[in-house]
Amino acid sequence: MTFNFISFCRIEVILPCQIYSNTSIPLIWKIVLLGDGSFTRHCQIITYRDTEINHISTSVYSKVHNSPQFYVNRRVWIGNNLKNKLIFASSWWNIESYQAIYKYPSRAIGSLFIQSDLDYYRDIHCLFLGYSTELENLFLVPGPFWGRYYTLFYKGKPISLIYEIFSPLLENFQ
Repeated sequence: MTFNFISFCRIEVILPCQIYSNTSIPLIWKIVLLGDGSFTRHCQIITYRDTEINHISTSVYSKVHNSPQFYVNRRVWIGNNLKNKLIFASSWWNIESYQAIYKYPSRAIGSLFIQSDLDYYRDIHCLFLGYSTELENLFLVPGPFWGRYYTLFYKGKPISLIYEIFSPLLENFQ
C-alpha cells in the first residue's frame, strides 16, 4: 500500500499556535493534534477500547546511492479492537536511533517511550486539514482528514520525523 500525502484535493495548512484559541475546532481535535503524550494512550481513553497496531512495513533506505548513511521508514495503522482504522503513521529514523531505541516494530512508539520511562518530546511543525478520495478509500470513511507532522526528540536530539493522518471517526467518540 502506498499513497502520497500530496494527493489531497483541498488542503489547509494550520500552525499549532492557530489551534489553541480557535473556537471552531472541536475540543477532541485540539487534544489529538496538540497532545504531548502518546496518541496510543489517548486513543484508548477516547474510544474506551484497547488500541491495536497493524504494522504495514519497515524499510531501510540510503540517502544517496552507495552512501553509508541509512534511514528507516516505519508505517503502521493504529485502531481499536473494533477494527477501525483511526490513524495512519509514517515515521523516519536514522538507522542508529531506530536500532538503539526501537526493538519491536509492532509496538506503538508512544507506549514504548512511556513503558521504558524514556524522556522525549515532540516539536509539531504543521497541522493540516484536507480531503482526499484516496484517504477515504483507505480509512473507509469520508473526509475531511486532520494530520500533522513533527520531529521527535530524545535526550535533546532529533531522532525521528513523524507524519500522522487521523480518521474523522475520532469525532464519534466524544
